[in-house]
Amino acid sequence: LFSARRVVFAFIFPSFPLSLGCIVGEKMMAKANPQTIFLVRHSERVDEQPDHSEEFQSWASQANRTNQHDPWLTKAGKALARNHAKEYFAPSDHEAMPTISCVYTSPYTRCVQTAVEIADELRVPLKIVHGLGYSAAASVHAGLGRLRFPPADTFAKAHPGVTFLPSDPHFTERDHEDIESLFARISAAHAADERVAHGAMVIVAHRETIRTLMEVHQRIPYCGTLRLHPQPPALDSAAPSTELPPGLAFTCVHASFKLKGHPSASHAAGAP
Repeated sequence: LFSARRVVFAFIFPSFPLSLGCIVGEKMMAKANPQTIFLVRHSERVDEQPDHSEEFQSWASQANRTNQHDPWLTKAGKALARNHAKEYFAPSDHEAMPTISCVYTSPYTRCVQTAVEIADELRVPLKIVHGLGYSAAASVHAGLGRLRFPPADTFAKAHPGVTFLPSDPHFTERDHEDIESLFARISAAHAADERVAHGAMVIVAHRETIRTLMEVHQRIPYCGTLRLHPQPPALDSAAPSTELPPGLAFTCVHASFKLKGHPSASHAAGAP
């Protein structure tokens, strides 16, 4: 189902002459048509609250060695995620917002809960992609395979209004896959899925996911979002029609926060 091709995510900012390029992916699904990607950091996590707060104390009393890496969202975090979905993905007078058709998320509870709020607000399905958890700091230190997460059924039962799509085996059983390659495969699989191929995708992941893709080391605000547009290269007429061209560029046209070192990058006014 996969043809060996390479995808290049090129992040180019308006009025800024220097673009950031990352080599992304080695294998892609045939006949994949790239869609707009919105990359979102998860919302406010409970373990980063003051130690004396009621929510932190509640979490700390239940956390143990098996799940201390997996804090949930605060109440404010859930509200922030829903409000972000409502405001950021709303149609704009200046630029048309593409229709969102699916939310993909890291298996960490804070990411799934963020994705649930977004998916519920936008009335779209959600899919947990375990590979997206590899970029989290806890996974880097402990190894994702050693960490345990609540099953999707746990979240589905708590949120009956949200449709959870089954996770694909090839998204859960690959070890040590770099995040860039995974992004390429998610994009390809999304385009090949008739249930969601008509629209853009939201990917909910981690601070380190954004830092890695953008090659920056800075504070990434909760629900910080990048908007990536596909820029497919010209097709080679000699190449088989079922394969992707050798490269696929994505342009970062908007960030909801200011990226240090890129003062001309398009970002929301007043964003931190």
